[in-house]
Amino acid sequence: MFSALPFNLPAKNVFTSSWTPASLSSTNLRFWTRPESLKWQNAARTTPANTAGQSVYVSDDESGNALHAVQSGGSAQPTYKTNGGLYYNSQYMITPALGAWTGDFAVAIVAKTITHVATAGVLSVDFATAFNIMLDATSGLIASGIGSASPPYGQITSSFSLGTIHSLIETRVGTALETSIDGLAPGTATVSSASLPNTSLFIGSNQYTNYIGDIHEIIVIASPSGGDITNLKAYLATRMSSGVYV
Repeated sequence: MFSALPFNLPAKNVFTSSWTPASLSSTNLRFWTRPESLKWQNAARTTPANTAGQSVYVSDDESGNALHAVQSGGSAQPTYKTNGGLYYNSQYMITPALGAWTGDFAVAIVAKTITHVATAGVLSVDFATAFNIMLDATSGLIASGIGSASPPYGQITSSFSLGTIHSLIETRVGTALETSIDGLAPGTATVSSASLPNTSLFIGSNQYTNYIGDIHEIIVIASPSGGDITNLKAYLATRMSSGVYV
């Protein structure tokens, strides 16, 4: 005889409309910055950057881990945009080490490529053995996978356009790497399931080639559940349609 199941059991991958990255614990949410995050002109974080064209020394991390992105070199600092995003003209920022973890990951970025630079790095943790996201307007989006230290590095290629804001989500579940632009069907690759190394996040660079364009939001999640990935996709879709990124 079968027993009735309780009706309040949650479905595995159900979207929660109130979900934001802040819904995650700081153990899972390793780094998060967005247009609403505070930006600063000095290391002490006492002089706000809130006017278009101001150089940004620190961009706050809202994950709860205080892994703020920093660039101390004046000429290497990105500049503030009126909407709170940052313009990178071959500049970059670096966070403290994100912390190593075993298991899956999800990375999201909202960016607008303005000038083509071959294999331009927009987000990277350890070029060869962790995630390395490049936006190349000639060959499309190239997303390098985890622990794939030899060609083709788990690369996924798909098209995108210059001068347009795009959302990108890259996930690794087991050895399956998926990368999707603007919520479209993802490209896939098989990569290693190696742990992520405890190294810094490079923003606007893959540590070899720097990016030219606007970066609006970055989210790095360690060991996400299926529901977390579903919610992340819905969150970005809502944000993209709201006009918060301009």
